[in-house]
Amino acid sequence: MTQPLNAAPQAAPIPPDPVLGAVISNHPSNRLRPLIIGGFIDGIAYLTLNATLATLDTWWAPPLTIILIAIIVLTVGWSILHIWNREIVVFERGFSYREGSQTIFFHYEEIDALRMRAERRAYFGGLLRRTIYRFTVHTLAGETFTISNLYVRVAQLGEQLNQRVDRVLIPRFERKLAAGETIPFGEQIRLSATGLRADSRDLPWDQFGGWEVKARALHLKKRDGAVWASVPLAEIDNITVLVHFLRERTK
Repeated sequence: MTQPLNAAPQAAPIPPDPVLGAVISNHPSNRLRPLIIGGFIDGIAYLTLNATLATLDTWWAPPLTIILIAIIVLTVGWSILHIWNREIVVFERGFSYREGSQTIFFHYEEIDALRMRAERRAYFGGLLRRTIYRFTVHTLAGETFTISNLYVRVAQLGEQLNQRVDRVLIPRFERKLAAGETIPFGEQIRLSATGLRADSRDLPWDQFGGWEVKARALHLKKRDGAVWASVPLAEIDNITVLVHFLRERTK
C-alpha cells in the first residue's frame, strides 16, 4: 500500500545490536524545549537592543547592534547544537550513549552504581509544575555521566535502566556478601552480612527493625522503633537494591 502524499515520513527503526540484543526503547534529546528557550532569549535580546542601543544618534550604534545580536544568536545556536544529537538507546543487554558523533556502548554488567533523583518543582505560584529527573551512572571503569530532562521520556528511561541494572547488581552483591565483603551504597551507608554501618556506627541485623522513606530521606530503625540513622535519598546509590536487601533482612 502506498503512503499518502501528505503523510509525515516515518523514522527508520533502530536495528538490533549483535551484542546487546533487541531495542527496548530510544530516547533522543528533547529538542523542543531548548528551541523555545533559545527563541525567547534571542527575541528578548533583539527587542532590548533595538529599543536601547539602536536608538542612539551615533554612527556606530546600528552596526554594534547587529554585531551584538549576531553574537547572541550564534551563542544560543551553538548551545542548542551541542545537545542536538544526543541519544540513549536501551537494549536487552545494555544501552548506547551518543553525544554528537561519538557513541559509547555499555553492558549492564559494566554498571557499578545508579543514583536516582526526582524533584517536583512549581513555578509562577504553582501554576506550572515540572518534575526534574537526574540519574547519575557510575561504571566499573570509573566513568560517570548524568541523564536528565534533556532526554525525552526520561522517567521511562530511568525506570528501564534501573530494572535492568538491578538484575545484575543484586546477584553480584549477594556473592560479595557471601564472601564477607562490605557493600557501599554511597558515602554514608554500607551493608554487610553482619549488619549496617552509617555515620561510623554499626547496627547488627538482629537489632534492625525496618525502614521508612519520609521527607526525602531513608530512615533506618532499630527494633524498638527508634530511628537509628537517616540518609538523604539524593546521596544513596542503588536505592532499590538497598531496599531489596533491607526487605530480605526484615522477613
